[in-house]
Amino acid sequence: MTDVYRNKISKGQGLVEFALILPILLIMVLGAIDLGRLFFSSIVVQNASRAGARHGIDILFPLLSTNVAAKESEIKTVTILEARNSNIQLLDTYVTVNCDGNTALNSGCSSSSGCFCVSPSNQNLRVTVRYPFRFITLFFIDLPMTIVRFTEMKIQ
Repeated sequence: MTDVYRNKISKGQGLVEFALILPILLIMVLGAIDLGRLFFSSIVVQNASRAGARHGIDILFPLLSTNVAAKESEIKTVTILEARNSNIQLLDTYVTVNCDGNTALNSGCSSSSGCFCVSPSNQNLRVTVRYPFRFITLFFIDLPMTIVRFTEMKIQ
């Protein structure tokens, strides 16, 4: 065999090897990007729940308003806006606000008393965010993953 013929064969061999390895490399790179997106989304969701809880304890004590639905909606809005600042779109249904384990902030209250929590002092306010995350790499498999983060702060 001549050197010219041998060089042509080795060039073709390199191209075939590259074509075989390329899909594996792409899946690895996209997997690393997906992992980064997952960690970023988790951090953003945690920060959003923290911002909502912090805002919640600021507006709960002292109690100046009796409009429970407006306060709960305000806490959810602050949480959603905090996530939106980092390009994570939360829906209102992804955010729940609890006061000492009660699913509604005004449970245990009569409408005439106008209380937000049963007794707001020394109770815990919990803001929970559930965010459905979708992987880019697994586009052929519908594998949703829900990121759940919560923050609990004491109302003092």
